[in-house]
Amino acid sequence: RLIRRQRQMCIRDSYQAMDAENFNALKAISKQLELGIAHARLYRDARERMSRLKVLREIDQAIIARHAIDDILEIVITNIPAGLGADAVAVSLLNGDTDLPWVFRMRLPNGTIIKEKAFDLAESLLHWLEVRKDPVIIYDLGQDPRVQMHQKAIQDQGLSSYLGVPMVSQDKTIAILHILTTRPRVFGQEDVDFFITLAGQAAIAIDNAMLLEDIKTAEEKYRRLAENAPDIIYKINLAPEPGLEYVNPAVTAITGYSPAEFYTNPGLLMEAVWPDDRGLMEDILAGTAPLNKPFIMRMRRKDGAWRWTEQRMTPIFDASGNLAAIEGIGRDITESKRLEENLEEALSQMRTITESAQDAIIMLDPEGRVTYWNPAAEQILGYTCAEVMGKVLHNFIAPQRYHDAYD
Repeated sequence: RLIRRQRQMCIRDSYQAMDAENFNALKAISKQLELGIAHARLYRDARERMSRLKVLREIDQAIIARHAIDDILEIVITNIPAGLGADAVAVSLLNGDTDLPWVFRMRLPNGTIIKEKAFDLAESLLHWLEVRKDPVIIYDLGQDPRVQMHQKAIQDQGLSSYLGVPMVSQDKTIAILHILTTRPRVFGQEDVDFFITLAGQAAIAIDNAMLLEDIKTAEEKYRRLAENAPDIIYKINLAPEPGLEYVNPAVTAITGYSPAEFYTNPGLLMEAVWPDDRGLMEDILAGTAPLNKPFIMRMRRKDGAWRWTEQRMTPIFDASGNLAAIEGIGRDITESKRLEENLEEALSQMRTITESAQDAIIMLDPEGRVTYWNPAAEQILGYTCAEVMGKVLHNFIAPQRYHDAYD
């Protein structure tokens, strides 16, 4: 419009002095100038769109690369150029415990990156962003009552206009993207749509990073538990390639072999099993042994000694329902077996003594029922073991008239 007005003025003021040839030349120059300006605008818009696409591409790569949260925040705040209306950029991750945000990263207009909390949001503003999930535009930060608490910080940085965009993943606001300018700016719909798209992409990347960190934390927790457990914890893959995937350090205390020795020597797993129990182990590895109850397996230590172990295994199936792996816990029960054998031996000796004794030897439970009745008791009292076992002794040795009083 300015060019057209100037052209009209030129024509009006110079109408008498300008001939047709000069007039036509000036008219042609004016059209070329208009065309040049139009091309410049198109070029500027194209560059802005390319910048936006570049930023979105960086966010996409962050999702694919599974960056850590700090890396994603760094990508977001450093890759949005000021030319897109982002003289300053900040990202607040929402704290699920208090429903209040804290700024993890902020790029100031001078390019400085700060990691400490830079500003707070009024509750009404936070509600609009987090609950309603709608963007918020503030033309003049210095005059808006929702950010009065930040006036000094705003004045120090020379910040003027604000665009807040909720970062939503799986229908939950997990963060807020803050776009700030040093000059008053009216954010157009194209600007808002771009930052909504960017915020959505960044939210997916952050959500994935949070999930990955939760998984890593859980894995570390269970790894510590496994590493310090007194029992052998292991996982044996059956398909596609059979082999020991994991065994914890407790295997060394029980077998004398280190986990590394089992990993480097696939045959050691079978070699460490007692020959008579290898058939059971072969059935397990073939997927034909029932794993619904614990079973006993003897294992040879590195020093040649043998240990008794109780094995509890859980089958792991693939998506097709085929047995793909076995996870198990092996407990050393050698001492329990030794005590059991000693007890059996002691009981055998006691039976030999009591059964050859000439005196009646009788054992009762707390209710007075017979639990043991030796041959001498049969001879002396006249009742066989089968007749009295599990019955109240008083009813056999006391006269009938005393039975009611005993009961």
